[in-house]
Amino acid sequence: MDRESVRGLRAQPGYPAFVGAATLARTSDEMFSVGVVLLVLDRTGSPGLAGATVAAITLPSLLTAPLLGAWLDVSGSRRALMALDQVVIAAVLIALVFAIGNAPNWTVLAITAIAGLTYPLSFGGFTSLIPALVPEELLTPANALEASSFNMALVIGPALAGTLSALFGPASPLIVEAALSLVALVLFIRIPDVDRFRERRVAGDFAGAVVEGLRQVVSIPQLRGVTAAGAIGLIGFGLMTVAFPLFAVEHLDAPRSTAGYMWAAFAVGSTLGALSLVRIQRRFDPWRIVIVGLILFGALMILLPLAS
Repeated sequence: MDRESVRGLRAQPGYPAFVGAATLARTSDEMFSVGVVLLVLDRTGSPGLAGATVAAITLPSLLTAPLLGAWLDVSGSRRALMALDQVVIAAVLIALVFAIGNAPNWTVLAITAIAGLTYPLSFGGFTSLIPALVPEELLTPANALEASSFNMALVIGPALAGTLSALFGPASPLIVEAALSLVALVLFIRIPDVDRFRERRVAGDFAGAVVEGLRQVVSIPQLRGVTAAGAIGLIGFGLMTVAFPLFAVEHLDAPRSTAGYMWAAFAVGSTLGALSLVRIQRRFDPWRIVIVGLILFGALMILLPLAS
């Protein structure tokens, strides 16, 4: 990215605050799967509850993601909904600190599911704000810079959760997550004109927007194939959420908090791969890249037990 583009983005009212809010909110989200698993394992010793807690924040988003996206498109009321997301996640995190190990398991899952209702907003919700904050000629660098917040969160979030758990106890990552969400909220409410995009909102009603979006995924073979392949792959990937802490203790003779560094290393590799393999993406058919990528990913995961 050239310096002129960076200067132009800095000059846009609210854009620096937007990048800060998005990065902090996503870092908080990326800390969750490590922090909550470590806390559940420490207080209950139940891998089943640890996995179910992560699932409890993920499963509701399968239903609410298309609904939230349609609502943002149709209503354009982004400020209230995005702010609500940060308030909800902060409240849920503090509630989990008190509930895990002290309340019935179903209570923990119910509390976590509340956060899952707005969970997708920290990712796609922030991205949808960019056209309202920058002019069209700055969209490309703005998208590139905003994408870096994903990479930073993927690397920093798990490592921070693991470090805090090792130094200050397994409850500390959730407390810090809540604090990051509140700071992100303060930055977000300082962004002017986030609802300016409503002037160009999608025509039609809420239900029609949801149905049209789902119809596109089902009817277009490329979208259907990518969605199915991604869903199947993420099922296996999700197993690592609980497997990494147990693997660290039982096979590496390391503390559970090492799982945070394992996730951080995974994110660093993902970032390097995305940046270094651009030429390959331009030379070969996308479907071949997806197939080869999935095969290599699975083969490398099989090698993990050799780490001991």
